[in-house]
Amino acid sequence: MFARLEIAPQDEAVPDPSPDHFIEIDLGGVTVRLPGDCAAGRIADVVLALSAGR
Repeated sequence: MFARLEIAPQDEAVPDPSPDHFIEIDLGGVTVRLPGDCAAGRIADVVLALSAGR
């Protein structure tokens, strides 16, 4: 399973999605936004992958 990834330069304005529809994970200067209906196991997988990349 893959999640959509969007990368934008720091100075580029990124639309601020409604917090009701996204889960945002900030870790080590990386922000990942997942759909609000994302399964808990998938969220845990993303957090583990980000932590492993430290």
